[in-house]
Amino acid sequence: MYDATTLVPAIADADIIVSFIGSSPMPTYAQALIDAINMSGRTIDRVIWLGAGGMMGETIGGEGRIARSMPGYFNQQLRGGEMLMGADFDTTIVSPVMFHGGPAGKPIIFDSHETTPAQTVSRETIALVYLEALLQDKWRNQMITVGDRK
Repeated sequence: MYDATTLVPAIADADIIVSFIGSSPMPTYAQALIDAINMSGRTIDRVIWLGAGGMMGETIGGEGRIARSMPGYFNQQLRGGEMLMGADFDTTIVSPVMFHGGPAGKPIIFDSHETTPAQTVSRETIALVYLEALLQDKWRNQMITVGDRK
């Protein structure tokens, strides 16, 4: 996963790359993905990437406390996202706030540079926002934080 040469065959016919990888180290994975895209010679229309709610200091409540208690993890999440945002293809970073086990609510989507009142989100909501990011150009080159409206 962190070696660009192993990623090249996976993107050989891709126009859009959707990544749900949430493990560390994100800057290493982001650089491998950028290198693989460059090595492949493909023109990638866009990358949709899973970030971490709180990486921009935009969350409150439990998520904000977690972000402050694990600055190394959230900083490397941010660095990986920033690397992709600076690449030569469109990128959407979708950062969920803290997951809950319940059904989807009405999504609340904020620019990741703004404080969000959302404190939890369902996996279903994140999947729906990923789908929206695939279908709507308004999310290109955006870092968004997603939660469920109460």
